[in-house]
Amino acid sequence: MKGRLIAYLGGTSVSAYSADLTTEAKRMAADAASQASVMTMPVLHNWTVGDVLALGGFLVVLGRFVFDVFKYFDQRSLQNRETDSDASKDT
Repeated sequence: MKGRLIAYLGGTSVSAYSADLTTEAKRMAADAASQASVMTMPVLHNWTVGDVLALGGFLVVLGRFVFDVFKYFDQRSLQNRETDSDASKDT
């Protein structure tokens, strides 16, 4: 049987696996780890591509948060103005 067989028996799991596939998976993981990733390439002094992308993502999220807060308070003040104008028309 090739691959991994998992059987659940009374809440416990028992797995049977092929040693050849495990060895191959370990070798592939080691090969992938040894290759240089684009994310680790330096861009500026001590900054890598990954650092720049993380900072960019943080700034996008922060900008969206600021926009949502501004929008919330703007809608709230708009509703207060409409409520005030409706109250003045009723009198």
